[in-house]
Amino acid sequence: MPDDQRADLKTLGKDNDLGHLSFANENDLWNILELKAGSVTPLGIINDTENKVTVLLDKKLRGQNMLVHPNRNTATISVDFDDMLRFIENQKHNYILV
Repeated sequence: MPDDQRADLKTLGKDNDLGHLSFANENDLWNILELKAGSVTPLGIINDTENKVTVLLDKKLRGQNMLVHPNRNTATISVDFDDMLRFIENQKHNYILV
């Protein structure tokens, strides 16, 4: 989502027929994505070998560069929105544009 927005998980889940959404706990983050809290990024799906994660992306980002952590929060990289979609597809993961 754009950096000036907050994630309202209740509304996001309701408006997109996704049911109850919540942030993952530290144990799940590590076991599924090998990420620590504060370092979560769509790029983390590279470690999700069981394809448990579905990536949600805000439609407003289409045509823009996205700033994301490269699986650690000590750096930020810029990734084109369409390149991110290609990456997600290449990793055999699902995504939903919201």
